[in-house]
Amino acid sequence: MDSSDDRMADVIHQALKHTLRRRILLILRTEEIPMSPADLELHVDGEKDQKKLSNIAYHVRELEKAGLVKLDRKEAVRGTTKHLFILSKLFTAEILDALALDAIAELLEDATGNADEEVIDKIIGVLAASGRPIGPLRS
Repeated sequence: MDSSDDRMADVIHQALKHTLRRRILLILRTEEIPMSPADLELHVDGEKDQKKLSNIAYHVRELEKAGLVKLDRKEAVRGTTKHLFILSKLFTAEILDALALDAIAELLEDATGNADEEVIDKIIGVLAASGRPIGPLRS
């Protein structure tokens, strides 16, 4: 690996340190459509909040700087411009695997004692987003 590859790996590593950025990448991967920060906001805890929206927009810009997402297109919406983002080619299967494992680890850490149905469903969702085939897990 040459020094420019090392620098790119460091930039990507830094971008992936934040939990919300990892969540944004998984949402874009799962939805497979261009999304704006406002669209992403609906997938992050399902509530609208201006502070949360500006936080999501900031993290999308950081992911764009790292080259993990790219602007797909702009749309005029009620006197403003909506920026729609997609995953870039730098978002590899290896990154997806790392994100899936991180998300599963977070879910398991949050599960106190025994995993309930909601945690199991979330883990299944993470695995499905990673593209892994999932057989029946429950009888």
